[in-house]
Amino acid sequence: MVGRNLMLHPLGYVEGLFHEDLGSHLGPQGCCIASHEFYETNEDNDFKRGYSFQVLRGPGPLETAMSGVLRREISWGSTHHEDFGRRFGKIASMTTILEDLPDPENRVTLDQTRRDSRGVPAPRVSYSLGVNTKRMLTHALTNGRKLMQAAGAYKSYAFGPIRETGWHLMGTTRMGVDPSTSVVDSFGRSHDVPNLYVADSSVFVTAGAVNPTSTLQAIALRVADGIAHDFGKIGVR
Repeated sequence: MVGRNLMLHPLGYVEGLFHEDLGSHLGPQGCCIASHEFYETNEDNDFKRGYSFQVLRGPGPLETAMSGVLRREISWGSTHHEDFGRRFGKIASMTTILEDLPDPENRVTLDQTRRDSRGVPAPRVSYSLGVNTKRMLTHALTNGRKLMQAAGAYKSYAFGPIRETGWHLMGTTRMGVDPSTSVVDSFGRSHDVPNLYVADSSVFVTAGAVNPTSTLQAIALRVADGIAHDFGKIGVR
């Protein structure tokens, strides 16, 4: 089971373009408004589990200009400033975080041919989006555009998965009571190596649809308590 059940957080992105100035380029980047309306499994959907929405700050001047030029909505020449002014500060941005399901074939192994300067095999990551995740992404992007339209956007964009984001790495040394289906016990201690503990998000058995940092920290504290308890029994401090 070591290395199997790799889970990420595939992300989708939705933008809405508004006529009025939203001042959306101001403030810190990050989650301003969150929605868990579609977080739980809904039997009416063609996928299991769900996703969250997070409203973000809009793009700054450079990102506004670059995306506008790529979409051929900001031209060079006499109308450049006018085109830019129709977008800058008037874009509402939102991301959707998908709950990735554990799949034994999504995994990390040791590469058989690539090695570093010391001869240590390089990691080889094998990962692909499952059918469930693809259906979930379509549902999320469709709802995201509906939300922008309801908010008054006269144009919207939705795309994903975003290759450069979503790399919350989870799974690969999953926690459990059965050594045949898990790698560590409920305190992060390896079933096979008694003095080996794992205290990060690789022990996750599910991914959720939110940033994993708080859960990771809670598990790390639990593992630390377990280490203190185990070593305390033999008088080590």
